[in-house]
Amino acid sequence: MFSKTTLFGLALLVIPIAYQYWYHYDEYHSVLLNRKQKNKEKEGSMNDRIAIGLNADIDYIISAVELLRALKGDSTAKSGPPANHQSLSTVEELVEIVSYSMSTCSGIERYFEDKALFDRIVNTASKLKHEEFVGGNAALMANKIAEISPNSKILLAAPVGSKLRQYLNDTIKTVSPPSVQEEVHIILEYAKGEEMGGVAATCANRVIISHDTANSKLSSLEVFAQELKSFDPTLVILSGLHMLEGTDKNAWSKRLSDVQKVLTKIPRHVPVHLEMATVGNLEFFPVFADTILPYVDSLGLNEQELTSLAKSKKADFDFDAIGPKPSIPDSGDLLYWLFKTYTDLREGRGDEKESRLTRVHFHSLSFHILVVPKRELAGSLWTEGMIATRLGSRIASLQACQKDEINKDDFELQIPEKFQLSSIESSLKGKFEYSEENGYVAWNRDGAMDFLMIPVHVCKKPLKTVGLGDAISATGLLHSKFSYTERRLRKRVKKPKREGM
Repeated sequence: MFSKTTLFGLALLVIPIAYQYWYHYDEYHSVLLNRKQKNKEKEGSMNDRIAIGLNADIDYIISAVELLRALKGDSTAKSGPPANHQSLSTVEELVEIVSYSMSTCSGIERYFEDKALFDRIVNTASKLKHEEFVGGNAALMANKIAEISPNSKILLAAPVGSKLRQYLNDTIKTVSPPSVQEEVHIILEYAKGEEMGGVAATCANRVIISHDTANSKLSSLEVFAQELKSFDPTLVILSGLHMLEGTDKNAWSKRLSDVQKVLTKIPRHVPVHLEMATVGNLEFFPVFADTILPYVDSLGLNEQELTSLAKSKKADFDFDAIGPKPSIPDSGDLLYWLFKTYTDLREGRGDEKESRLTRVHFHSLSFHILVVPKRELAGSLWTEGMIATRLGSRIASLQACQKDEINKDDFELQIPEKFQLSSIESSLKGKFEYSEENGYVAWNRDGAMDFLMIPVHVCKKPLKTVGLGDAISATGLLHSKFSYTERRLRKRVKKPKREGM
């Protein structure tokens, strides 16, 4: 599935491929340049016309410690213990969720309920040392694609006003709702070792807060749907749907239904990618996933999003044992569950409507996993998975460190030397020994799903923590290939026997 040279002869066979991981990026640069040239020449490339929606904002990027001290003075230590609040209403709750993020190394995004207090936070941040950048998954992915693929025609549907337009690549065509309201999000970044609420950060990461009206109502959805007709995209990327959790249940239920209607009108030969983002409302999350995932071809998400989705669906996992940072075997099991729940490989599907979902790109701090169905089972066929995942991993490393090349001084591998490929499937519980010379690990489950794991060279002292997931998915999509034929997944797989859970 990943390429003609990647043959999964035996189901459940692990294939380590020797590769000098640190020093062969020039070879990948060559591949990248050659592919760019071919894309210029090849009519009908997936990258020709890319339509992206629906969220954009202006990010205020600021030190979490400095901002919270400015808001609370020395009383930050008097806040409650670290807590993963679903939404925020007070500065104390903000301190608690930043402490939680620090203790678990989790990137978190939350809606701030109190508009007056959020405006005060924005005002305080504006007076402190901070940076302003384009924000919002859709806008960030549009900028990254314009950078990587300058010949692509890009349509961005989002609430973009005159100030935000300055941060976007000039080649991007923007369409916005009639009454544009630019939003500000606060990115509270912290470095490894910084302390808040009596907790020291275990890694560098960030917490994002907003009181967003335009994006939370998906105000650009209708203009996006209208423009799709004339733009005739070869790839559609959808993001920002997580912002709906800031509205009430009736509002988000209706808007999810509206999005689904738009997706049903996109031709099957045009791939649709959904970029997930952090969701705190566990009532919203399963409805969001059930309504949207069967109508997209590709999904990008991280460890918090994957675990939260499984929790919200009451999946049969020991989440206390898995923790906030699922291991390689636990991530593989969660992704297996996701595929069995939302693709045509799902149990008991019967005559239920066909699902489009055939690709999941999971990205965490230390490794990525790509999952696709076996070639002979899928109507939608994704290829070039190796190079796509490889370059997605690489872009995250370089962007975090603000470097042009990978080196041993600034980057490190953080995966264990030995690990299982599943905590459930007995045939995958054997310890696989990994070394830096191994380029990837590939395996199959049930003879139906192909898994590809590639480690990440983690930046030791990151200078940037926001937008990495968007850069990963944008890069991976640009170097993937997609084709569709009128057939459904033919093979049904048995539910595996669970062990030790």
